[in-house]
Amino acid sequence: MLDKVVEKECVLVGMGAVVYRPGVGVLLGERIGKHATGRLAFPGGHLKEGEEWFDGVKREAREETLLDVVPEPLNDSSVPFLVSNNLYGERHYVTVWILCRSDEGEPQNVEPEKCAGWRFYGLEELGQLVDVSEPLSTAWVPLKRLLRYRNRLGI
Repeated sequence: MLDKVVEKECVLVGMGAVVYRPGVGVLLGERIGKHATGRLAFPGGHLKEGEEWFDGVKREAREETLLDVVPEPLNDSSVPFLVSNNLYGERHYVTVWILCRSDEGEPQNVEPEKCAGWRFYGLEELGQLVDVSEPLSTAWVPLKRLLRYRNRLGI
C-alpha cells in the first residue's frame, strides 16, 4: 500500500466492476469500515502498476466476490464504461468503471471487514432502495449509466 505521504501527493486510479447478470440484476455490496460505510457499492479497488484495465477489474471482482467476470465494452473497443473524478476525504481518485457480465456462481464475501455481503439486486428493487437522482451520490453515476443500457443488456 502507498504510504500516507504519497497518497496525499498523487492521484490514485480506482477500478470499479459494474457487474450484471442477464435476467437477474446488478451486483452490489454494503460497504463497512473506513470507506463509504453503510452504502451499496460495486466491487472495486486500485489498479496496480502496469496492469491493464480489463485485467484489473477481473482481479478486483475475483478478490472481493470469487466471481469470474467478463468485461464487456459497449462499443467493441477498450473504452471503459465510465470514468469518474472524485475526492474521498484527502484522497483524489480517478475511477475507471468497467461493465462486466457474470453468468454463473454466487458471490462470496471474501473481505468481511470491508463488506457486509454481496448480492444481485433487480432494477425494480434498486429503485425502492436508493434515489439515483440524489446529486451528492457519485457512487450512483455508474448505475445511472447502466439504466440507459438495461434493455440491451437484458436486465
